[in-house]
Amino acid sequence: MLMVELATLQAVSYLMGSLGVFVAAVYYIYNMRKAERDRRKQNILHRMPTMSREFYIWNLEVRHDPNLEQDWDKKYRVNPELESKVWHIMNVYNSLGILYVEGLMSLKEVTQLYSPGWIIGWYDKFEFLIKMLRYDSNGVLVYPEYMEPFERLVNDLRNRYPGVTMQQLTLGEEVKRLLESDATSKNSSQ
Repeated sequence: MLMVELATLQAVSYLMGSLGVFVAAVYYIYNMRKAERDRRKQNILHRMPTMSREFYIWNLEVRHDPNLEQDWDKKYRVNPELESKVWHIMNVYNSLGILYVEGLMSLKEVTQLYSPGWIIGWYDKFEFLIKMLRYDSNGVLVYPEYMEPFERLVNDLRNRYPGVTMQQLTLGEEVKRLLESDATSKNSSQ
């Protein structure tokens, strides 16, 4: 009887040791995956540049350009400095989308870095360009994933903050009015 109890006790001891090793292995794998995700997030965030005040001013001017889609080729495409600024912001927002889609950042974290209105407003202004670059010259869809993380981020922001799109339209009208009154005052003073 004593031998059976000792054998049982020894089996339980081995089982507990094995369970401890198993738990340690699971914990190690979990921490390695978490560390890899954190490294990837930091790597992407580190590459995302900060934007200067001048860049924000330019951003506002572009976003409120009423003829942007019609003038894209003759105003921006021929000017490498202007076109590179547009692609710079597009890639910043697409990088945020990648972080969000891959679960490396929550929607709340994204909106703590950038206003949902800026992200949605920029997408709305340049949706024509994103859609255009998904198709070849014959109208065949060749790159459906182009800026897809940016697009998904915008759709989820619209769902979470439904009033932002209307707010952006209202702000756009207000900025347009201010720009027109500024242009009128400059013309009248000359």
